[in-house]
Amino acid sequence: MWPDGLFDVVCLIDVMHHVSPDKQAELITNATEHLAEGGILLYKDMACRPLWRAWANRLHDLLSVGESIYYAKLDDVIAWARAEGLHLDDRGSMNMLWYRHEWCVFRRL
Repeated sequence: MWPDGLFDVVCLIDVMHHVSPDKQAELITNATEHLAEGGILLYKDMACRPLWRAWANRLHDLLSVGESIYYAKLDDVIAWARAEGLHLDDRGSMNMLWYRHEWCVFRRL
């Protein structure tokens, strides 16, 4: 459920891996619909590579919350956001413990 209105910043932080693959593009569409002109969409999630980190992420979520997770390729997320008219301002990745995080900053022009 999304709140009413348009926002200067919408954050999708560690959300995508909880969304089934058939609904992942729709999540980006919904986030974009709530983004004001000039607004920023912050996206961060777990990476599907390297495989050992991906499997460690998978095991952690299974043990901690009892859920199986679904990775989205960052290139797919970028393509979905661009299809919604967003501009990619920045992207990156980093490792913390066994996690690999990937992130993007999108802007609605």
